[in-house]
Amino acid sequence: MTAVMKIATAALPNQVQLQCPNAAEALAIYEDCQWYFKHGIKLEPGSTVVDVGAHVGIFTSIAAELCQRKMTAYVFEPIPQLASLLTQNMAQLEPVNVQIYNCALGSETGTAEFAFHPETPMLSSAFPDETDREYLDLRETLIRNSSGPDVPERLQALSKIPRFLRGFLLDQTLKKHFHHERLSCSVDRLDQIPEMQSIPRIDLLKINAEKSEELIFQGLEQLWSVIQQVVVEVHDFDGRLDRLRNHLTSQGFAHVDCDQMDILKGSRVYLLYATRSSAA
Repeated sequence: MTAVMKIATAALPNQVQLQCPNAAEALAIYEDCQWYFKHGIKLEPGSTVVDVGAHVGIFTSIAAELCQRKMTAYVFEPIPQLASLLTQNMAQLEPVNVQIYNCALGSETGTAEFAFHPETPMLSSAFPDETDREYLDLRETLIRNSSGPDVPERLQALSKIPRFLRGFLLDQTLKKHFHHERLSCSVDRLDQIPEMQSIPRIDLLKINAEKSEELIFQGLEQLWSVIQQVVVEVHDFDGRLDRLRNHLTSQGFAHVDCDQMDILKGSRVYLLYATRSSAA
């Protein structure tokens, strides 16, 4: 049985109001998106952006404002419930030219089974069998980062709870957010999307695909020459961070940098930034 996803309205700091499943989640994603514009990543009016893992369009709305709404965007979201909200939200960004694709991206075309988290859709991924490990990793990261002298703002409330109670209280919250159901989504290679095959330039490729990033890299081999900047969330299992960093360097990106959000310090989740010399 398909879970019912709640609908809320999030008023973002950039004055855009978006329909979303969870306003608190949307504001957290907005805050996370500020990290994407570090290490030389920039946009200008007239840019073309590819947003992989678009959720309900938060990153694209930020990019549109940076480009004074003079932008072309290709946005990809595999979860149908999110893609429906994404379509509604992108209509608000006129005159931005937005093309929406309700599919996942990977190394080959087909279908994939996703874990869909209706309470917190940003946790949804194409690796449903790894949900338990994700739960434990996130729990450990939040407990660790809620202690010490430099607690991230989003963990301040947790830091005020006695340490011996934090695990218990986190479990009560995380169990709700990690409730999920399985659903089947279509998968395409990015370089096989018809519009991509004739695109002259991609000013920024943003990827946040919950552990699918390496498969997505494998599915865009024909596009590297037109991509000017990349920002990708990397889940560093089995040396993936180094592999993707080396791959970006091999594709001619002059500047490849790595960073980690404050709230995720010490976890396996990183951001890789790549720019060519003309874009830095």
